[in-house]
Amino acid sequence: MTSAEKFLMAAENLLNRRGQNDETYMEDPSHWLLVHATKYTPKQNTAGQYYIPTTAMVTDFKIPRGTIHTTLNHIVYSHGQGNWDEIGTLVLAPYNSTAELNGNPLEISYADTYFAPNPDTGLILPPQTRIVTTTSNLPEGTLYEIRGNTTVYKSTDYTPAETETILTIVRDVWKRSFDDYIKYDKWSRGELEDWELTQLLEYSWDKRIKQMYNKAKDKKAFIRGLYAYSREELLSQYVREIAARATAEQMGYRFIQEVYENSDTANAIEKTAEKLGTQGNSSDKGHFNSISSKIEDQFFTFGNQLEHLKQHSKNLDELYNFIAQESRHSNFYTKIVCAIINDTELPLYQQIQDNIKQDYYKKENSIAEYSENLDIVAQRWSPKANQELKEFRQTLQKMPGYDKFVTRLRELPQFSVTNIIQNRQDYSL
Repeated sequence: MTSAEKFLMAAENLLNRRGQNDETYMEDPSHWLLVHATKYTPKQNTAGQYYIPTTAMVTDFKIPRGTIHTTLNHIVYSHGQGNWDEIGTLVLAPYNSTAELNGNPLEISYADTYFAPNPDTGLILPPQTRIVTTTSNLPEGTLYEIRGNTTVYKSTDYTPAETETILTIVRDVWKRSFDDYIKYDKWSRGELEDWELTQLLEYSWDKRIKQMYNKAKDKKAFIRGLYAYSREELLSQYVREIAARATAEQMGYRFIQEVYENSDTANAIEKTAEKLGTQGNSSDKGHFNSISSKIEDQFFTFGNQLEHLKQHSKNLDELYNFIAQESRHSNFYTKIVCAIINDTELPLYQQIQDNIKQDYYKKENSIAEYSENLDIVAQRWSPKANQELKEFRQTLQKMPGYDKFVTRLRELPQFSVTNIIQNRQDYSL
C-alpha cells in the first residue's frame, strides 16, 4: 500500500468513526477540545508546566491584552479581526482539564472560547496537551508524523503525489470544495477557460472587479491577487488540518464539520455552557461585544494615536498642524495633547473603572463580563502608558520652539484653559 493510500484510508476511517452528529457530540463538555493557533511554542514554567503567555505578559504589559482565545474542535478561520491561516503552530488541549487548572473561561462559544488567566502565570496547559507544528524533516510521501506530544507536518515543497493525496482528502473525505486552488492552478498554467474567468469576475465580492481587471496592465498578476493564498499556502493549510485532525483523534477527540454561527452545533455548545454556569454564545462575535474587548480597544486607540503623534513630530510645526486637524475629530487626541501641554498624567485606570460602572457596556447585547485578572492587567498597563507619554513630552520639550508650540496650541478652542480644566475632570477618553 502506498503512502498516499495509507493517508486516504486513515482519513476515511477517522470520518467513519464519527458516530454521533456534531450537535449531539458537542453537548458533552468532555468532548470539547481547545484549539489555539499561535506563532510561538508554549513556554515551560519552573514547575515544569507548559503555559501560553498572554500578549500583556510577552510585552511586559505595554500591550494590555490579557485574554487567551481558542476555538472548540476546529481550527480558527480568518476574519476581519485577524488572519490565522498562515499560523503554523497549533495547541490542542482538553477543555475540562484546562478549566480545572485555570478556572472557567469568560465565555464559551464554538468560534471563541477565551480565558483571562492569571497575568503572572498565563494559561496553564494540562499534561495531555499536544502541539502541532511545521517541520522540513519528513520523508517523501509523509505529510505528518505524531511524535509523542508533538505532531509535525510538512508545510512546503509538496510532490505531485502528495498534492493529489491532499486534494483527495479535502474533496472526497471532507466533502469540501477547493475552488480557489483549482482556479488558481488552472490560471497559472494558462488553462482557465474564458467562461470560468467571466464567472470569476462576475461573482467577485466587489462589482468593480471586472472593470479593474479590464484596466489592469498585468492581468495575470491581478487574478493572482484575487486569491489570498498561493497553491502552496492553500495546501499547507489543508495539511495542517489533516495533522490536527489525526492528533485530535489519537487524543480521543474529533473535529466538527459544522463551524458557522447559530448552527445547531453552535447552539448546543451555548446551551451546555450556560448549564455549566458560564456565559455561552452561538455567534462568532461574542468577544467583540464584551467589556474586555471594548477596554482593549481603548488601550489600542491610545497607543495608535500616541504613535501617530510621534510620526508627525519631526518638527513642531508639522506636529501642530497635525494636532490642529485631528483633535477636532477625536476626543482621544484632545485628551492626550492636554496631558502633554499641561504636564499631567492621563487617568487611564480610573476611566476603566468609570466605564465599567456605566450602562454603556450593557447596550447592544454586550456581555457584562470583567475579571480580577483583567483588572490587574489594566493597573499594570496604565503607568507604563503614562511613562511612554512622559517620555514623548520630554522629547518635545527638548525641541526648539516648544514654548511657542504650546502657546499656539492653547489658542485653539479645544485647548483653551476652560477646556483643559474640563479635561482634567472628565475621564471619558
